[in-house]
Amino acid sequence: MAVPTYSKVLNTINTIGAEYVASSILADNVFNATPALQKFRSKQKTFAGGLLIEEPLEYAINPNRGSYSGSDTFSAAVHEFATKAQFGVKDTYVSVTLLGDDIDKCKGPDALVDLVRAALRNAEKTMTYELTTQLFTAGTGNDSKDITGLKAVCDDGILCAVA
Repeated sequence: MAVPTYSKVLNTINTIGAEYVASSILADNVFNATPALQKFRSKQKTFAGGLLIEEPLEYAINPNRGSYSGSDTFSAAVHEFATKAQFGVKDTYVSVTLLGDDIDKCKGPDALVDLVRAALRNAEKTMTYELTTQLFTAGTGNDSKDITGLKAVCDDGILCAVA
């Protein structure tokens, strides 16, 4: 079998916009499926706006329970079992930048659409990666601008400070 002797550094524009390419769909060699984020997205709720995101939580079982016999007395003590979790609104971004030179090098409108489509797909996957990464942290990264992650949400006050 002949070994290819032609080599060329292929950056993004050369990969999508230059010579004939068998497929305009890029093979994903960076991002993997993120099952945790997919699970959260399947149960997502719409945020209507405001200063805080609030989620009602049931956090305790009823202590007034147990077995009895005959005319035993039952406990009827009042107990707290629900609260609201409050989270500040956080923002996350991914930039999509295309150089004018790269746009000019695209041969025809289809090549330009392929370049833009590939850049947007990459941005979407990058956002998924970023959100998944932040999801498993405490939200203290980037001067506490990261989303409040599971490390803080599931903490008992030992790992993360409780207000």
